[in-house]
Order: sequence, then structure tokens, then C-alpha cells
Amino acid sequence: MELMRPAPEPRPLGRAGHAAPVVVGASPDADAAVGWALRHARRADLPVHLVRAYDAGELRPNRAACALGVPAAGVRDVLARAVLTRARRIAREVGWTADVDPSVEVAPGDAVQVLVHAARGASMLVVGHGEGGLGSLWGLGSVGLGALWHATTSVTVVRPAPDDGPVVVGVDGSFDATEALRHALTDGAARDVRTVVVAAGIAARPGWLQAHLDTVLREVTEAGTTPGSVVVVADDDRPERVLLDAASRYRAAVLIVGHRGRGRTASLALGSVGHELVVGASVPVTVVRPVPA
Repeated sequence: MELMRPAPEPRPLGRAGHAAPVVVGASPDADAAVGWALRHARRADLPVHLVRAYDAGELRPNRAACALGVPAAGVRDVLARAVLTRARRIAREVGWTADVDPSVEVAPGDAVQVLVHAARGASMLVVGHGEGGLGSLWGLGSVGLGALWHATTSVTVVRPAPDDGPVVVGVDGSFDATEALRHALTDGAARDVRTVVVAAGIAARPGWLQAHLDTVLREVTEAGTTPGSVVVVADDDRPERVLLDAASRYRAAVLIVGHRGRGRTASLALGSVGHELVVGASVPVTVVRPVPA
């Protein structure tokens, strides 16, 4: 059945009533994250805010600022210009057509703290999978790990992957998983792709799952978005295994879960399954936090 193209989704608003930006860590090794954030923001009609943290190490011999003879006071300007130049190149590659450049923030300090602070009130924080190096035993860059634990908004950890596949989302009946489902249906509509809804830890599709899906579909439609087709998958295997398999089998563009699901099926808690997904998935993973009232 042919569905109408989705109507514009009401944009999430920041504290001042402006559209809440997509904040992205713009370190030199985060091109994939910047590109993903630009594409996501274009689909959602949101501004992009590039954030570059730096420390005293930027002034060491052989670093760019020192080599160019830039005094410490001028590091921010040099880094800001470098970030914007790089972002403009990536924007051309991904078809970013906004009338204005993304905004740029350069700040000294720990990268996680700088990004988390910048993302307060944002619609999403986007980081690269390997940013910060191997900063944890989870096999995830230290910046990605810190963002997942400390950010107060939704976080996407990006791996390079095709952007035209379906959206895969894990549900378990909890409030946080419901927010993830709502986000997935809206994102799928904006991408014009199907949404694969995955319930792990159950052998067959129960009645509550269909009723829950129908409710969220109605809410999303009433909000002005027409979701595309939906596929429901139920499997009694471990959640992380089921979700990773679904993302691979359907060639997903993104895998979405709630921040801390504790519903009727096996838990999708960030501390266990969420980390395994971010570490093990070959596609970007979005961990959705509910929007504060």
C-alpha cells in the first residue's frame, strides 16, 4: 500500500524556544560522526552545533598550533576555522544544503565534559565510535563511553555504514523503550524506509506488543508524521544477540534502543545490553533518552 509522504515533524525545542540542535563531537578523527549528524539534522530540519574540545597537548611541539606559531590565546580561533573548513567539505559530500554553516564551539577541557555540557537541551549528541582511543575495557572509545553514561540527551555512537537501510529498534514495553520506538518510527518516516521492531526474550509475538505498537503508531501519526511499513520480530534469544542479528540481517542504517528499558521482555538496560550493542554493532547505535518535561 502506498503511504503519503510524511508531513514535517514538529521540531524539538531548546530552553529558549529555538530548535534544539544536533550536537556533534568534531575531533579530527570524527568525520563519520559529523557526516551522520549533518544527514540526520537535514532530515529532521534541525541545526547542527560542532563542538571541539582541546587541552594543553594542542600546544606541544609538532602540533598544528605550535607549528604555525600561534600563541595560546589564538588556539580557539585556529581550531574553530579548522573545524568549520572540515565540516564544509563533509557537508558537500553528504548534500547538506542549509543556508547557514553549522555553529562551532571550541572549548578547553576534558572532551566528555565539554560535549556533555554543550549537549544540554540538545535534541541529540553524536560521537564517533573510536573517539578518545581505547579508553575502556568495553572496546569503545573513552568519549563514546563517557557520552553514553553522562549525557542527559539521546546519544548516537557512529560507525561508518550505508545510510539507506531500515531502522531497527528494540522494544520491551517499558517507558524508555516506548520513546525509542517513537524515535525510530519518526526517523524511519524521515528516511522513507521501513522500521523493524524487535522484541527479544519472547518466543512469539504477544498481544501486548501489537497493542503497544498500534498505540505508538497512532501517537506518531497524530503528531503529523506518517510512518512507513513496519516489520515485527519476536525471538526468545538474548536481547543483544537478537538485535545485532536483526541489524545485520536487514542491513540496518541505524539500531535504536531506549536508555534503560525494564519492561515485559529481557532488559535493554544501558549498563549491559546497550553497551554490547554499541561495541558489537557494525552500524550507528542511538540510545534514546526521554525528552525532559
